[in-house]
Amino acid sequence: MSTKQNSATHKQQALSKSELSQPLNTREIIIKQAVEKEWSIKILKGELNGHTQLVISIQWRIGGAPSYYKYGDFMSTRSSKAKNIELELMNRAGLGRSDYTKIQSYVERLRTENIYDNVDDITCLLSSEDVREFESAVISDDQAEMYFDLLVEHIEENIELFPKRIIDIDTDPKQGYIEGISQGVYIADEKGIKKYGCNSIAIIPKYLQEVLNISHTNTLGAIFECWVKKGYLYFDESSVDRRKDKPVKLRKGIPTKRAYVLTNSRLKREGE
Repeated sequence: MSTKQNSATHKQQALSKSELSQPLNTREIIIKQAVEKEWSIKILKGELNGHTQLVISIQWRIGGAPSYYKYGDFMSTRSSKAKNIELELMNRAGLGRSDYTKIQSYVERLRTENIYDNVDDITCLLSSEDVREFESAVISDDQAEMYFDLLVEHIEENIELFPKRIIDIDTDPKQGYIEGISQGVYIADEKGIKKYGCNSIAIIPKYLQEVLNISHTNTLGAIFECWVKKGYLYFDESSVDRRKDKPVKLRKGIPTKRAYVLTNSRLKREGE
């Protein structure tokens, strides 16, 4: 057995892929049966430089060694890396033209069900290029603090772009959150305080990325992990939704939008 195969050691949960707890609809059952007939697929969870990372292990049941890919690369819908992975599996492991999206759906369900294999070290499973990308995403506490200071400064200097959230009554269209102008909302209502634990700011993802001037998802993810640990960013650990941006009601009468909810006391406004 190879070093890579030895590294996948113990299960995080006793629950197997054939015992997924949530009811499956007919389409999901068909996808599950089709994927498991041809492939052995796992999500591996391990440490790299003190940060938890996920890796996809996929092996064609007819034979051959498993291949390993970064979770983000494998699950991307439009990136060139995902297309390269698909072509590699087609050329080397007999992947059909419609199989890749089925496998992505299968992997997504594994993650929703929190079904992982724990590994001691994922470094040996990845290419040197992938390891370097992970390593470049390591963020110190001081760096995370610097980025948060930058974001707070932006919010304080552009307070009009974060109007007070109004969700219980109809208001003048020029009051509260305005689509295409506002970058988020200030949440000081009873429902928001009960949910998030304090007065908070919800900021739409594209504006946060513009302020931080970071496009690399691994780097952003490392920053968000630090913010969650410090209590700067709302994240419910019990939620099956592992994304850090959450659906937020910005005003009455419009659908929820994904936003990062900042929960630091420095954001509380005078008089609130």
